[in-house]
Amino acid sequence: MIADRFPELLQLTAAEQLQLADELYNQVVTGSPALTDEEIYGELEKSFEHAKAHPETTATWDEVKARVLASRRA
Repeated sequence: MIADRFPELLQLTAAEQLQLADELYNQVVTGSPALTDEEIYGELEKSFEHAKAHPETTATWDEVKARVLASRRA
């Protein structure tokens, strides 16, 4: 068992263990570690700036929600 090699893992809270599992899963799936808070903020800023510059390519929350609900009914 991996925890035998890393006993400090057993000292983590349940929430910390779930966060670690999520981070490890994401790294395996994407091939890269999770983004830092600063990286997430930077990506959100880029997305927001793009939306302001190209409003025709964006959708409102109501439009997105309607599409999701319609797809669930189909």
